[in-house]
Amino acid sequence: MAPQARLRIALDRPIGTVSPYVFGTATYAAGTDAYWVGEDSPIPNIRGFRRDTVRYLRRLSPQVTSYYHGLFCDWRDAVGPRNSRPPLFDPIGRAVFEETPMDRDPSFGIDEFLQFCELIGSEALLRIADDDVRSARDLVEYCNYEGTSKHAEMRRVNGHPEPYGVKFWQWYAWWDPAQHARTLRDFSWVARCIDPNIRVLCAQQGAYAERFFAELESVPDQEMGGASLVDYICSINYLGGFDDEQDIDEGAVYRVMHNAAGLEKLFVDNDAAIQRHAEGRKPFGRFRTIDWLGRPASNDRMGTAVTEWGISHRFRSGTFRDALVCANVLDIYCRLSAIVPLATLTWTANMGSGLLLTDGEATITTPMYHLFDLYRAHKGNTALAVTVEADEIRPTARVTDADSVPLAGNAMTELPPLAVVSAAASKDPHGERLFLSVTNRHLRQDVEVQVAIDGARAITAGSVATLNADRIEDRNDASDPERITTTTSPFTPRSAPFNIVLPAHSISMVALTLA
Repeated sequence: MAPQARLRIALDRPIGTVSPYVFGTATYAAGTDAYWVGEDSPIPNIRGFRRDTVRYLRRLSPQVTSYYHGLFCDWRDAVGPRNSRPPLFDPIGRAVFEETPMDRDPSFGIDEFLQFCELIGSEALLRIADDDVRSARDLVEYCNYEGTSKHAEMRRVNGHPEPYGVKFWQWYAWWDPAQHARTLRDFSWVARCIDPNIRVLCAQQGAYAERFFAELESVPDQEMGGASLVDYICSINYLGGFDDEQDIDEGAVYRVMHNAAGLEKLFVDNDAAIQRHAEGRKPFGRFRTIDWLGRPASNDRMGTAVTEWGISHRFRSGTFRDALVCANVLDIYCRLSAIVPLATLTWTANMGSGLLLTDGEATITTPMYHLFDLYRAHKGNTALAVTVEADEIRPTARVTDADSVPLAGNAMTELPPLAVVSAAASKDPHGERLFLSVTNRHLRQDVEVQVAIDGARAITAGSVATLNADRIEDRNDASDPERITTTTSPFTPRSAPFNIVLPAHSISMVALTLA
């Protein structure tokens, strides 16, 4: 008998807005040929940017895209005439990925990244190291100041007369949380004077954040801003280790699925700590220096920003396994956008669970790309409460060191039961269309799902878009770029509840039009 699941969607129980910013992605100074090929390249391009990459990402329209030019690089080396820039230096690439040499092509620098964001319709997130406060302040001035200062003039000379208006700035947490708090205080205070509309991301969740806030709050709020200087606390969530083998066994897949499912509790628990520190937080505009300037204030809720997430492996292109697991994470983001309003997938292209793969002139969409394309339906909608009652998967797997990934709060030394489906629901701003994303986590069996919709009117039209693969280890590549793609078919139940059968290891988006 096929596993069973029962979903109940409450149309009259909104739980927030699905933040468009949770569908963000990231670019790096490494691997820039996925974005930048130069104006003189034989590869089709738009002002030097790979045309197909721009086209594919413009379709996704990631609301935010992050960039990190490197921990040990002066940002001034990543702007201006490309033929005069020194190589960027990235020793972390050697430490993590065993890459040599450590110098990077500087052609895709900060100016190119910001122009790339303009092309694909994305806001920018700049990640800056916390070891040079003055340099970081100067970069905010370069990107966002509208006047005639030294660095604003430098931007004009470099070809961009108008400010870029970079909204998100990550004060990248590195070693010492107390030092991180002190430098954040010095950076954020002045950066907000330059542009009061910026949003600042900093620290890391957990013990690091506790030590960070202890130092930040050691100075009275009215003196230096305190928690008012912080908009988001960062989280880094890799669902598996840096895999060296391409074989994907069942136990390993269920392990990373458990890691993905465990993120929900992790986010909720950490949010309680964040809000405890945010209780006395005032809009920065009430801080006396800004009051003198008459600048507007932000009173947004302090939240979690997931600045790195995905499935880590050393291969240029991910498998369907990556999409199947990451669908669970996107469901969590849809449900928890109120406390996790921003997330950037670590890789855009040519690495890990990235969206695109380039091969010569070809740009290939990966299973992850099709997953993000499927979930575009939820962006900006009203998230709805979904009750899930489902049979459980009880996987058996040998316990190895790799099975102990302390992501959901505790290291797992065995695999507990796992609900056979993951789901999220939303309705459009007009309340006329309902979207249900549902993933069959079972690797070998179809699942029959009953869907009830409380408060539903008549259903007049519908469709089901499904992302699936013959095998979870399948991938798209140059030999078969469309091996894995989304298929859509009409589906119009006459009433609710209704039943739908989901194929084994599949991701579906049910779209219904309500009368």
